Amino acid sequence: MSDSTSVGNDEEKRASDAELLEILRRTKEEGIPSLTTAQIDDVGGYDYSNQGLNERLMKLHEEELIGHQKASERHIWWFPDQGTTQEVDLPSLEELIDYEELEPERFSQAKAEEIAEELLPDYGSSNWWQRLYSFGSAMFYFGVVLFALSFALLIVEWVASTSPLVGMLLVVGTTAIMGCVPFIAAGVLGQEAAIRGHVSEEPFEGENLIPYLFRRIYRNIR
Repeated sequence: MSDSTSVGNDEEKRASDAELLEILRRTKEEGIPSLTTAQIDDVGGYDYSNQGLNERLMKLHEEELIGHQKASERHIWWFPDQGTTQEVDLPSLEELIDYEELEPERFSQAKAEEIAEELLPDYGSSNWWQRLYSFGSAMFYFGVVLFALSFALLIVEWVASTSPLVGMLLVVGTTAIMGCVPFIAAGVLGQEAAIRGHVSEEPFEGENLIPYLFRRIYRNIR
């Protein structure tokens, strides 16, 4: 009884794998080189979570049946060039999966990135929230460097009041460290909100805040 149940589960799994492979194969024949996890879920009409479907697809990738590349926090999948290009039903595709001589094409990193750039227009670029987070991080490291430098000078001078330079570095370094917190927090929260669709990835039309405000003020004055 347990053996028959195990065989049934294996057959069900293989059929589901075949459906996923069929989606990638058919979309490739229609001129779409690769799909994201969410797109595969939409095409198949599944009710998977992203994590669940990613795990299923990753198993196919580990079996070297499909290609995979992660870009901009998205998983991209594609069907390799080798294999049949004819219309086949799912049982025939299952036979194709077990075909010993099937060796999918191995894509180079450059080709995978080329596919990502074609599928994701924003691949390799950063939005306003990510730039805000980067600015806050740079401000933090700048403050740490100044604070460490002033602390080293303080040890040499023994007392900060005896050296205006040490006092100035302490003030600037501490201000930079404390001031970076709202930038980093806003960057993290804004990026999360943008992913969820609550705010735009470029709330200031692709510009930084200060140039955007000056441009709007100038436009209103004219």
